[in-house]
Amino acid sequence: MLVVCRRLGDLSRFWASCIPLPRRGGRCYTRAKASVTNGRIDRISMSRGPKQSPLAVANTFIARFGGQGTITHMKVQKLCYFAHGWWLAFDPEPFLTERPQVWKFGPVFGSLYAALSHHGSRAITQPEKVQFNEPPPQIDNPAYLDLIDWVWNRYGQHSGLTLSDMTHAPGTPWRNVAERCNFQVPKHYELPDEDVKKFFEAEAKALQPV
Repeated sequence: MLVVCRRLGDLSRFWASCIPLPRRGGRCYTRAKASVTNGRIDRISMSRGPKQSPLAVANTFIARFGGQGTITHMKVQKLCYFAHGWWLAFDPEPFLTERPQVWKFGPVFGSLYAALSHHGSRAITQPEKVQFNEPPPQIDNPAYLDLIDWVWNRYGQHSGLTLSDMTHAPGTPWRNVAERCNFQVPKHYELPDEDVKKFFEAEAKALQPV
Protein backbone atom coordinates (compact mmCIF):
# COMPACT_ATOMS: atom_id res chain seq x y z
CA MET A 1 0.00 0.00 0.00
CA LEU A 2 1.46 3.33 -1.10
CA VAL A 3 0.91 6.32 1.14
CA VAL A 4 0.96 9.70 -0.56
CA CYS A 5 1.19 13.03 1.28
CA ARG A 6 0.31 16.33 -0.30
CA ARG A 7 -0.46 19.91 0.72
CA LEU A 8 -4.05 21.03 0.34
CA GLY A 9 -3.92 24.75 1.13
CA ASP A 10 -7.38 26.25 0.80
CA LEU A 11 -9.03 22.80 0.83
CA SER A 12 -8.05 22.27 4.47
CA ARG A 13 -11.46 23.22 5.92
CA PHE A 14 -13.15 20.75 3.58
CA TRP A 15 -11.03 17.88 4.85
CA ALA A 16 -11.30 19.11 8.43
CA SER A 17 -15.03 18.52 8.27
CA CYS A 18 -14.50 15.12 6.57
CA ILE A 19 -15.54 14.44 2.98
CA PRO A 20 -19.22 13.45 3.09
CA LEU A 21 -18.57 9.88 2.07
CA PRO A 22 -21.51 7.45 2.23
CA ARG A 23 -22.35 6.41 5.76
CA ARG A 24 -21.86 2.86 6.91
CA GLY A 25 -23.17 1.90 10.31
CA GLY A 26 -23.81 5.55 11.11
CA ARG A 27 -20.20 6.63 10.64
CA CYS A 28 -18.62 8.75 7.93
CA TYR A 29 -15.76 6.84 6.35
CA THR A 30 -12.62 8.33 4.84
CA ARG A 31 -9.24 6.75 4.23
CA ALA A 32 -7.44 10.06 4.62
CA LYS A 33 -5.39 11.05 7.65
CA ALA A 34 -4.67 14.71 8.34
CA SER A 35 -1.64 16.53 9.67
CA VAL A 36 -2.82 19.63 11.57
CA THR A 37 -0.70 22.74 12.14
CA ASN A 38 -2.10 25.73 14.04
CA GLY A 39 -5.61 24.51 13.53
CA ARG A 40 -5.15 24.00 9.76
CA ILE A 41 -4.78 20.81 7.82
CA ASP A 42 -1.63 21.13 5.73
CA ARG A 43 -1.03 17.54 4.72
CA ILE A 44 -3.17 14.60 3.72
CA SER A 45 -2.10 10.98 3.63
CA MET A 46 -4.24 8.93 1.26
CA SER A 47 -4.06 5.17 0.88
CA ARG A 48 -3.68 4.25 -2.76
CA GLY A 49 -3.47 0.87 -4.39
CA PRO A 50 -2.53 -0.15 -7.94
CA LYS A 51 -4.02 1.85 -10.79
CA GLN A 52 -7.33 0.56 -12.08
CA SER A 53 -8.77 0.22 -15.57
CA PRO A 54 -11.89 2.22 -16.43
CA LEU A 55 -13.68 -1.10 -16.96
CA ALA A 56 -12.85 -2.23 -13.42
CA VAL A 57 -14.30 1.03 -12.09
CA ALA A 58 -17.39 0.76 -14.31
CA ASN A 59 -17.92 -2.87 -13.29
CA THR A 60 -17.74 -1.87 -9.64
CA PHE A 61 -20.44 0.77 -10.14
CA ILE A 62 -22.53 -1.84 -11.98
CA ALA A 63 -21.99 -4.58 -9.38
CA ARG A 64 -22.93 -2.25 -6.52
CA PHE A 65 -25.75 -0.25 -8.11
CA GLY A 66 -26.69 -1.83 -11.45
CA GLY A 67 -29.59 -3.72 -9.87
CA GLN A 68 -31.52 -0.44 -9.82
CA GLY A 69 -31.69 -0.62 -13.62
CA THR A 70 -30.53 2.96 -14.15
CA ILE A 71 -26.93 2.49 -15.32
CA THR A 72 -26.38 2.82 -19.05
CA HIS A 73 -23.14 2.97 -20.97
CA MET A 74 -23.29 6.77 -21.14
CA LYS A 75 -24.05 7.06 -17.44
CA VAL A 76 -21.24 4.81 -16.29
CA GLN A 77 -18.80 6.65 -18.57
CA LYS A 78 -19.64 9.87 -16.75
CA LEU A 79 -19.56 8.22 -13.32
CA CYS A 80 -16.04 6.99 -14.07
CA TYR A 81 -15.08 10.50 -15.17
CA PHE A 82 -16.41 12.01 -11.95
CA ALA A 83 -14.51 9.41 -9.91
CA HIS A 84 -11.37 10.31 -11.87
CA GLY A 85 -11.91 14.01 -11.23
CA TRP A 86 -12.70 13.82 -7.54
CA TRP A 87 -9.67 11.63 -6.95
CA LEU A 88 -7.42 14.17 -8.69
CA ALA A 89 -8.81 16.90 -6.45
CA PHE A 90 -6.94 15.30 -3.53
CA ASP A 91 -4.16 13.25 -5.09
CA PRO A 92 -1.96 14.45 -7.98
CA GLU A 93 -1.51 10.89 -9.21
CA PRO A 94 -4.49 9.47 -11.17
CA PHE A 95 -5.88 6.15 -9.98
CA LEU A 96 -6.99 5.15 -13.48
CA THR A 97 -4.81 3.63 -16.19
CA GLU A 98 -5.99 6.05 -18.89
CA ARG A 99 -7.32 9.57 -19.31
CA PRO A 100 -10.78 10.44 -20.61
CA GLN A 101 -10.99 11.75 -24.15
CA VAL A 102 -13.00 14.71 -25.46
CA TRP A 103 -15.98 13.22 -27.33
CA LYS A 104 -19.21 14.78 -28.55
CA PHE A 105 -21.24 13.74 -25.51
CA GLY A 106 -18.60 14.58 -22.94
CA PRO A 107 -15.56 12.80 -21.50
CA VAL A 108 -15.24 9.19 -22.66
CA PHE A 109 -12.72 6.48 -21.80
CA GLY A 110 -11.78 4.82 -25.08
CA SER A 111 -11.23 1.33 -23.71
CA LEU A 112 -14.52 1.50 -21.81
CA TYR A 113 -16.35 2.50 -24.98
CA ALA A 114 -14.89 -0.52 -26.74
CA ALA A 115 -16.05 -2.79 -23.90
CA LEU A 116 -19.56 -1.43 -23.32
CA SER A 117 -20.81 0.26 -26.49
CA HIS A 118 -22.60 -2.92 -27.60
CA HIS A 119 -25.14 -2.26 -24.83
CA GLY A 120 -26.37 0.82 -26.68
CA SER A 121 -28.75 2.78 -24.46
CA ARG A 122 -29.97 -0.29 -22.57
CA ALA A 123 -29.50 -0.61 -18.82
CA ILE A 124 -26.40 -2.57 -17.79
CA THR A 125 -27.12 -4.78 -14.79
CA GLN A 126 -24.18 -7.19 -14.81
CA PRO A 127 -20.42 -6.50 -14.84
CA GLU A 128 -18.68 -6.95 -18.18
CA LYS A 129 -16.13 -9.72 -18.67
CA VAL A 130 -12.90 -9.28 -20.56
CA GLN A 131 -12.25 -13.00 -20.97
CA PHE A 132 -15.07 -15.53 -21.11
CA ASN A 133 -13.42 -17.85 -18.58
CA GLU A 134 -12.38 -15.12 -16.13
CA PRO A 135 -14.42 -13.07 -13.66
CA PRO A 136 -15.16 -9.45 -14.60
CA PRO A 137 -12.49 -7.03 -13.35
CA GLN A 138 -13.63 -5.10 -10.29
CA ILE A 139 -12.10 -2.99 -7.54
CA ASP A 140 -11.48 -4.21 -4.01
CA ASN A 141 -9.28 -1.39 -2.68
CA PRO A 142 -11.20 0.19 0.26
CA ALA A 143 -10.19 3.76 -0.61
CA TYR A 144 -11.40 3.36 -4.17
CA LEU A 145 -14.63 1.73 -3.01
CA ASP A 146 -15.31 4.67 -0.71
CA LEU A 147 -14.78 6.99 -3.67
CA ILE A 148 -17.15 5.00 -5.88
CA ASP A 149 -19.85 4.99 -3.21
CA TRP A 150 -19.43 8.74 -2.70
CA VAL A 151 -19.64 9.48 -6.43
CA TRP A 152 -22.79 7.37 -6.71
CA ASN A 153 -24.32 9.12 -3.72
CA ARG A 154 -23.67 12.48 -5.40
CA TYR A 155 -24.51 11.67 -9.04
CA GLY A 156 -26.34 8.34 -9.18
CA GLN A 157 -29.83 9.81 -9.28
CA HIS A 158 -29.12 11.51 -12.62
CA SER A 159 -29.49 10.04 -16.10
CA GLY A 160 -26.60 9.64 -18.49
CA LEU A 161 -27.83 12.59 -20.56
CA THR A 162 -28.03 14.81 -17.49
CA LEU A 163 -24.52 13.84 -16.45
CA SER A 164 -23.35 14.51 -20.00
CA ASP A 165 -24.88 17.97 -19.82
CA MET A 166 -23.04 18.56 -16.54
CA THR A 167 -19.72 17.80 -18.22
CA HIS A 168 -20.58 20.27 -21.03
CA ALA A 169 -21.30 23.20 -18.72
CA PRO A 170 -19.26 26.41 -19.12
CA GLY A 171 -16.01 26.23 -17.18
CA THR A 172 -15.76 22.44 -17.19
CA PRO A 173 -12.60 20.78 -18.53
CA TRP A 174 -14.49 19.37 -21.55
CA ARG A 175 -15.97 22.76 -22.42
CA ASN A 176 -12.66 24.57 -22.01
CA VAL A 177 -10.87 22.18 -24.36
CA ALA A 178 -13.73 22.29 -26.87
CA GLU A 179 -13.69 26.09 -26.91
CA ARG A 180 -9.90 26.23 -27.27
CA CYS A 181 -10.26 23.97 -30.31
CA ASN A 182 -13.25 25.94 -31.67
CA PHE A 183 -15.31 22.78 -31.12
CA GLN A 184 -13.16 20.93 -33.67
CA VAL A 185 -11.37 18.64 -31.22
CA PRO A 186 -8.89 16.18 -32.74
CA LYS A 187 -9.82 12.53 -32.42
CA HIS A 188 -8.53 10.79 -29.26
CA TYR A 189 -7.73 14.15 -27.61
CA GLU A 190 -7.25 13.51 -23.89
CA LEU A 191 -8.39 15.81 -21.11
CA PRO A 192 -5.23 17.01 -19.33
CA ASP A 193 -4.99 15.89 -15.72
CA GLU A 194 -4.14 19.41 -14.60
CA ASP A 195 -7.34 20.82 -16.12
CA VAL A 196 -9.46 18.15 -14.45
CA LYS A 197 -7.63 18.54 -11.15
CA LYS A 198 -8.09 22.32 -11.11
CA PHE A 199 -11.81 22.06 -11.82
CA PHE A 200 -12.53 19.48 -9.13
CA GLU A 201 -10.38 21.28 -6.58
CA ALA A 202 -12.70 24.25 -7.09
CA GLU A 203 -15.72 21.94 -6.75
CA ALA A 204 -14.31 20.57 -3.49
CA LYS A 205 -13.64 24.05 -2.17
CA ALA A 206 -17.27 24.96 -2.88
CA LEU A 207 -18.35 22.07 -0.64
CA GLN A 208 -16.52 23.47 2.39
CA PRO A 209 -18.74 24.30 5.35
CA VAL A 210 -19.59 27.96 5.75
